[in-house]
Amino acid sequence: MRIDMTLQFPERSKVLNTVGLENNMRHLETPGLLTWNDCKSIWDDYNSDSSARAEICDSLLLELQKLSETSYFIKVRQKEPVSLIRKIVNNKFGNLEKYGPLNPQNYRMFVTDLIGARILIRSKAEWLSIHKQLCEAFDKEPRQKIVTTGDYVTLYCDDPNARYFAEEPVAYIVSKNESSLYVSKGKDIIKPKESDRGYRSIHYIVKYFNYYVEIQVRSIFEEGWSECDHELVYKTPEGRKKDTLRSVSKVISELAHQADELIEFMNALNIQQPNNCNYPNDDCYAIERGGNNDSTK
Repeated sequence: MRIDMTLQFPERSKVLNTVGLENNMRHLETPGLLTWNDCKSIWDDYNSDSSARAEICDSLLLELQKLSETSYFIKVRQKEPVSLIRKIVNNKFGNLEKYGPLNPQNYRMFVTDLIGARILIRSKAEWLSIHKQLCEAFDKEPRQKIVTTGDYVTLYCDDPNARYFAEEPVAYIVSKNESSLYVSKGKDIIKPKESDRGYRSIHYIVKYFNYYVEIQVRSIFEEGWSECDHELVYKTPEGRKKDTLRSVSKVISELAHQADELIEFMNALNIQQPNNCNYPNDDCYAIERGGNNDSTK
């Protein structure tokens, strides 16, 4: 996705037309924090690098497609400028401990999803294969991981050829019972972290060229829930309606989780009882494990 270089810095009302930002706006004129002019400087700098960032996205997509041959779908995007400013305003004043030092000169070191990739898998069990391939590509020479706020700047390597896991990968789960998927021989392969809103996904923050990139790995059903939750819950202003939407979304999240468990059951059944075509008249019906199951071709 290429960002339109002709985009003009928008009016405040357009940038702030999202949840919670109105309350944070009053801080934007506080000396020493973040001003509206700082936001404009970030906007201009980010847009000036659009073409180069698009090339990085294309490069990353090709690499992930080669690495993740077992995946169902892969997409790579660069963050929209308005979304970037909204996120900075929210995080700058919603999480001062982490984002307090952020400024127009170092924002790329703090916003770790300026480029984002999503790898969708059919079965939850496929995560381990993807994980090993990502480790091979980005963690051959493990480096010190980001732990504290200062690490975002001090541990950043400006060598465009340096690639590494900037943070320890995290598997977001809803229940402790799900953590066993990410354990081997009594040790965590990936650190699980409980989410209270129904969110499930594996997150990697990697250094790629001059950017930190967020790579998410999740199942098709988790992706479906996430898209609906983002559009129908996250973008809704706080209030009684949003509380109701959150409750419904958690139910849908559990249904998606149950669907994933049924997929695992189907996979186990196929392994235990391979298709030997023992049906009447040897009429066998196969489902392709491909992105397109159109039987008319």
